Amino acid sequence: MNQTRRRWYLTGVGLCALVTGAGCADVDEPSHGQRVRAPVHARVDSAEGSDDALWPEGEPLSPEAIQQADSSSQSVESDTSTAADCSGARGEVIADVVTIAVGTAHPGAPTKGDAIQLALTIENRGTGVAHARITPRLDSQRFSDYTGVPVGTKEVTLCPGTTKVVIEGGPFLTNPDNGKRYALGSGGYTVSSVQIEIDGQPTVSDRQYLGATFNVGTSNALLVPVVYDPRYLSQITGNTSTSPEAYLEAAFARPNEVFTPSGSDPDGAGTYQSFSRGFDQMMNVRHLFHAFPSTVSQPVGAGWCEGAADAAKIALNMASAWNTQPAETRPERHGFDYLLALTPDLAGGVACSWLDVQVSGLINRDYDRQQIVAVHETGHLFGAPHCDDVGDGAGGPLQGYVMCSGEKHPRYPAQFVWHATSRNQMKPHWD
Repeated sequence: MNQTRRRWYLTGVGLCALVTGAGCADVDEPSHGQRVRAPVHARVDSAEGSDDALWPEGEPLSPEAIQQADSSSQSVESDTSTAADCSGARGEVIADVVTIAVGTAHPGAPTKGDAIQLALTIENRGTGVAHARITPRLDSQRFSDYTGVPVGTKEVTLCPGTTKVVIEGGPFLTNPDNGKRYALGSGGYTVSSVQIEIDGQPTVSDRQYLGATFNVGTSNALLVPVVYDPRYLSQITGNTSTSPEAYLEAAFARPNEVFTPSGSDPDGAGTYQSFSRGFDQMMNVRHLFHAFPSTVSQPVGAGWCEGAADAAKIALNMASAWNTQPAETRPERHGFDYLLALTPDLAGGVACSWLDVQVSGLINRDYDRQQIVAVHETGHLFGAPHCDDVGDGAGGPLQGYVMCSGEKHPRYPAQFVWHATSRNQMKPHWD
């Protein structure tokens, strides 16, 4: 059998023990005559049970520590229980989550923009068998309004003994209980509970296991929610993208160049530096877009950015408005960085750096023109003003570069050309 091998990390552990016998809480009898017993955990108040005495947060487990926690947690099958067929087993099912190891598809600890993979070791300490749905839920230690968020759900067969399962989720998450949308931004997280749901039984939430806490490190990923009017894409001539995410990924991956003048004339002789993978390569970032259909409108007495912020609050089901001064990724924004809106009702685009919001609307129906508008508005959020007042060396305004009026350089549309003045003013400020 082919196995997918991954490197797993256990961080911020807690230690607990199963209390059997009278300490277990019986629940109703299932239809097939088996009895499911919900385990009760007790904290071990010894030095060995100290959270800080085992493994430092963010450090990979040593081979000895891996063996101590669970010698097989580094190599697991990606989609199934490792337990053998046990359909003939009879008796109680006493399910207990023992360890959780956090991994990713790449070597190393999780970083912003990754999908995380939770490798759960579950012990059935009874003699029965049950088909169960396992759902780990996250709490963020950094972001507000971020509790009990499901990572994903996997169906497994709990045989007597040890069962292993890998559940993957992110970097975008949804809580179907309340319709809230989240992103896995950098910071600390806790697997606050693991729900074990068996047909005909009340859902059991296990809250004590090794590996409850972990950290998502910073990276160059940008987690960007997109609120969009579906009419936007349908009105652009030549557009073949079937989703807002694909449309924006194409826009930010179009070849870019940065022009640097060799003398005092800002628009004279100079050199071009090419970035074949577009804006993201030029800025050393990685946009990850997550789109939500919405009617983006201009509120009475307010601007387009405020309208987009209102739409984002509804789409993400945020407890707070998207309306605070940016300096970094804000805690009230569910782990997202900046907001992008697409509307067919706006003649042009607008960026509001004080809100971390940009709105791209239609200038005409030309595909190339609309994509450069989207890139232009994001350039403002990265810190670049219009470059017209740099001057063209002949007494007129600088024209033709991405952040200048017109934006249509002679090398456009094959290249989106930036002036070095603009590029030097830009940097991402999200973490």
